[in-house]
Amino acid sequence: MNAQDAMKRPLGRNGTLPMWYFNFREGERIERDRIGMYLPNLDAARDEAIKTWRDLVEIAACGGELPDCAIQIADATGEPVLTIPFGDGVQVH
Repeated sequence: MNAQDAMKRPLGRNGTLPMWYFNFREGERIERDRIGMYLPNLDAARDEAIKTWRDLVEIAACGGELPDCAIQIADATGEPVLTIPFGDGVQVH
């Protein structure tokens, strides 16, 4: 499944909301989300990841540097479908 298909899919195969996982990547290391969250589509999962991303960036900015990190959104099969990177030039508002 590609990201565009995932954004359009309103319900899982059995008529329930699909499960999304929010993995955290730091450098080459990935911490897999083992709990996940039921959300209607990739747009909603992206919105949730951006909220978390903002919180993490704000915390990291207090330390003066933003590490090479990202939030990786994976679908119910564990397949990554979208990555939201931290990076140079990120500003906390």
